Amino acid sequence: MKVADVARATGMSKTTLHKLYNGQSTRIDFETLEKLCVLLNVEVGDLLKFKQEE
Repeated sequence: MKVADVARATGMSKTTLHKLYNGQSTRIDFETLEKLCVLLNVEVGDLLKFKQEE
């Protein structure tokens, strides 16, 4: 799935999606998580992974 496809399906900006994809986001809101989970038919835990800072 291309970023443009996700942007069209969710109404999210391509910039936001590129930042998420490239690990450049510093935060993510619940609405964004919900849109991605619904589109991809996954749970939040399938998208996020906790990584403890060293």
